[in-house]
Amino acid sequence: WNRNGGIMPQEQAQDVPPASSDSRATRTCSIDTSSDGAPAIATDKVQQSQTQPDPQPQPPAQQRSGPNVIVLSSAGKPIFSRWGDEEKLSAACGLIQAVRAAILDDPSLGGDIQSLQAGGTKMVFLTVGHLTLLAIAEGGTGSGECETEAYLRMQLEYVYGQIIFTLTDTVQNVFTRRHNYDLRSMLGATETVMRGVLDQASPLGNGGAFLCAGVESVWPIPHEIRDNASHVISSVCGKHSETCLFAILLAGNEMISVVMPRYQPHQLHPSDLHLILNFCNHQPGLLTNELWFPVCLPRFNSSGFVYAYTTCLDSGTGLACCLISQENSTEQFEHFRKAGASIRQKLGLRAPKSSVLFIKEASRTKGDIGDSSSCDGNTAKSEMEKTNFDDIAWQRNESSTYDDNSDEDEEIVDDEKGSEKVVDELAAVFGKDLTVSETSNASVTQSNNGNRDAGHGEPSGHQGESSLVKILNEVKRNRVRDAMIDEYLQLASAMHFLFRIDVAVYDTGGMLTQCLSPPLQFPFVDEKSKRRVYCMYQRLALRLRLGSASVESTMDAFAMIADDHDNSENHHSSMGIGKDCQAQCLLESPPNVHGCS
Repeated sequence: WNRNGGIMPQEQAQDVPPASSDSRATRTCSIDTSSDGAPAIATDKVQQSQTQPDPQPQPPAQQRSGPNVIVLSSAGKPIFSRWGDEEKLSAACGLIQAVRAAILDDPSLGGDIQSLQAGGTKMVFLTVGHLTLLAIAEGGTGSGECETEAYLRMQLEYVYGQIIFTLTDTVQNVFTRRHNYDLRSMLGATETVMRGVLDQASPLGNGGAFLCAGVESVWPIPHEIRDNASHVISSVCGKHSETCLFAILLAGNEMISVVMPRYQPHQLHPSDLHLILNFCNHQPGLLTNELWFPVCLPRFNSSGFVYAYTTCLDSGTGLACCLISQENSTEQFEHFRKAGASIRQKLGLRAPKSSVLFIKEASRTKGDIGDSSSCDGNTAKSEMEKTNFDDIAWQRNESSTYDDNSDEDEEIVDDEKGSEKVVDELAAVFGKDLTVSETSNASVTQSNNGNRDAGHGEPSGHQGESSLVKILNEVKRNRVRDAMIDEYLQLASAMHFLFRIDVAVYDTGGMLTQCLSPPLQFPFVDEKSKRRVYCMYQRLALRLRLGSASVESTMDAFAMIADDHDNSENHHSSMGIGKDCQAQCLLESPPNVHGCS
């Protein structure tokens, strides 16, 4: 492929000798032409010698869901590939940067490359600084199974956001000093997290939440249970309002409640919430440990870290709490640890058993090494004074409670009326499958502070199982959810639907987009049909916002969003990567249906 658009004949390309005489691996690249004369995608053929170890097997093409995404540096060095080995893509990455350089050198083309269409293959580019991201989607010509440019661009923005989530935008300074730096050494084991975002955005994942630019919440939950949970985390985090930026109560990759600042520019974007939920959902230690780790929220502030504390409140349902602060200190970790214990207690959740090992010195002659009768905390000192200090033993001290938080907790008393009210609502929500006898242990209590009329009850952690855990266990069975979806589908004479609503965040004046994205069921049983449905949704989303789903209208909208960002008077908007997330901004705008947003 030369600069004038000429294509080397196939027989001539085969006679070209390899550039290197290395016997370990010989790479040859060729570009074939389709029947209509359009160039097909470049292939990277690698001939391995017998001494070269075989690479790890990759899943077959028919088992891969969604487009392939490649991240490379400006020097053509591969950084990430969703499918395939990065090392095998080195020649293709160099070809991509050569094509970009040829286009940039021609002023008549009007800037960097945005997308390419070659038969049934579509390639979308996103270049931010020294990083180039490429999405390759394959679909039959005219079959309606290929994603739109806007949706492919949105997936690239999430991958770039995940890189910033781990390293901040100062990663661009690394390439300024060393343009051929291998960024994979800094990303570490975050490839699983980046693949997780792409899997969620695929038709087999939860593509509706990304297409609606909203966060999916756990449902159905009685409003009193959700209000109570919101009140608990708001009251606990309010005691640390100077250092606690955000608080999120989540179950798996779905949100239950969130606490944000009143200042609107400092509120979370749905894309940042997606990254937080995806990161927490891919941490295997979250269900067993308390985690403290730095993260960067790309749309909030892409140049610095904030620090997140996560703790699992119930391992069976995946109920967890995430508290985020701008402070990184041992004292802040202890504050959040106590806040997490207080949230657990006020939600009526059982405290996990904490096990601590300490050294106990004992005497051999008395045979009391490891004797559990002498390991009580009140008598440990006296027992150690009686020993001859000639041996050491380990003693495990188990406790079923956290640190004493009595100075932070309000007085909690039982309220039989509140319990009966929740029992009635549970029975109304879950119908015949859940009787009153099954919820007899669900105790809801309220504090003696005059808020009984507000309906903010605080469950006691000493009587039975928490009402919230009971609800989550029932929601996981999907019986009520499936029944409600089937009823709506029959009412609307539809096969599937996506629901989006902008919800006001309590006491902040801001809005948060939430969505309901039911899974595709019969007759959409295979990936091909599911992909076709979501491609129709993508074109519909563009028509509702732009009046057209064409590539030209999409690119014009991206240019307008970039200009609006440059002309914005909000200085905080320049702290994030909003200018580079034009597809996210487009999908975050509310659709206009007959003049009603």
